[in-house]
Amino acid sequence: MPPEPSASSPAALPDAQIDALLAHPHWEPLAPELHILALQVPATSERAERTTLLTWIHAQQGVATFDELSRKLTGLATLPKRKKHLRQALRAMERMLLVHIVNFPGEDADAPEPDDDVVGRNSLVSLTWTGMLWLRRAWAARERLARHRDFALVHRELVEEEEEAGWADPYWVENVCGLEAPDSAQAAPRGRKASRPISSIFDLADPRS
Repeated sequence: MPPEPSASSPAALPDAQIDALLAHPHWEPLAPELHILALQVPATSERAERTTLLTWIHAQQGVATFDELSRKLTGLATLPKRKKHLRQALRAMERMLLVHIVNFPGEDADAPEPDDDVVGRNSLVSLTWTGMLWLRRAWAARERLARHRDFALVHRELVEEEEEAGWADPYWVENVCGLEAPDSAQAAPRGRKASRPISSIFDLADPRS
């Protein structure tokens, strides 16, 4: 039986759709060694970083509310500014197919201007297939580097590199979704594994790199 909606829950959304979001089909557990590292992600962050946001959402079985995520941000001077920053980040992630947002327009003091896409406190943010792929590759890269270095430092450095590409640049998503086979012209000699050049942090997760 689906839970009865509370006074603050989006009553307009059909129970079947809520159930589908909560039993998210794209969520998968991370490998044990990656899960252990993901547990070490800070509970708060100054900025809305992609891997950090995806990790927080993943920790809740692939679905989180805007309000839950906004409480984890500590940067910028005021809460309204932090929420505006988070809205922009989530919309950019949605355009890059990393998350899916289900909105509930209505009486929400925190909602943006009427001509904007509404992302209110009860909007649900869920992982997509691409977001799950990003997470696995990003955490595999962190696990590989953290074998010989401090994890907190590795995570911070990789977050900075991920964010450096910019929110409007699809490079990282195109790269992380690239599943092309190795160039046959560069095949390794018989008996040796073919290696791939590393062009991004996600290539670190490929055993051929």
